Amino acid sequence: MGQRAEAGAHVVLASHAAKHMNLTSDFLSVVSDVLVDCKALVVILSISTTCSSTAKRQW
Repeated sequence: MGQRAEAGAHVVLASHAAKHMNLTSDFLSVVSDVLVDCKALVVILSISTTCSSTAKRQW
């Protein structure tokens, strides 16, 4: 009896962990998308500041 209840608890824990992992992967994909967007913004900003500073030097 005890072993069967324990096995049932393991199944419940496993399904809960699977749901949690699914949520975590969704969260991680969102975070990685945001990080990629931020990196793109940083690259654009650094390029624009570099261009403006070189333009100032030429003047």
